[in-house]
Amino acid sequence: MTDDDRPKAIRAPKALTARAAAGALAACLLMTAGGCGNYNALWRQATTRPVEQGDPLVGAWEGAWTSDVREDGGRLRCLIARRTDGRYDARFRATYWGLLTASYTIALTTEKLADIWRFNGQEDLGFMAGGIYGYEGYTDGVKFVCAYSSTYDEGMFRMKRVAKPTKQAPPESKPSP
Repeated sequence: MTDDDRPKAIRAPKALTARAAAGALAACLLMTAGGCGNYNALWRQATTRPVEQGDPLVGAWEGAWTSDVREDGGRLRCLIARRTDGRYDARFRATYWGLLTASYTIALTTEKLADIWRFNGQEDLGFMAGGIYGYEGYTDGVKFVCAYSSTYDEGMFRMKRVAKPTKQAPPESKPSP
């Protein structure tokens, strides 16, 4: 799968209706009203832990989303955790129009193919957010590429794993004469 691959799920129409745009704006405003502090606390915690060895998805990811329909995009963060049933919960935080944020969680099913993991999922984000979204992508443990599709929009998520900050070694002290 390449960066230009698109999901086989629902294909979006090429025009966003005024009603859908108003609904998306209202959904964004509602989603920004709460939950910021909790997501930010989880983000800080995830970015200070070492990356879980042997699991290419678990951890913090950061990058951008782009819409092929609306020709816009923004900042994208994601916290991924493994579930007890073997799937993953991907908790996204997206920035819209440079100032609004929205958060949502989707379940991802994975399949290992050679050196990459393919994943897919589908989630109903509600009428105000555009309804059912389909997701399909891959990761090699360093980059995360995902196509998304809904009734009113389609586009791409492109992210990189956020590396654990490293402590700088103290300067070497020279023995005193």
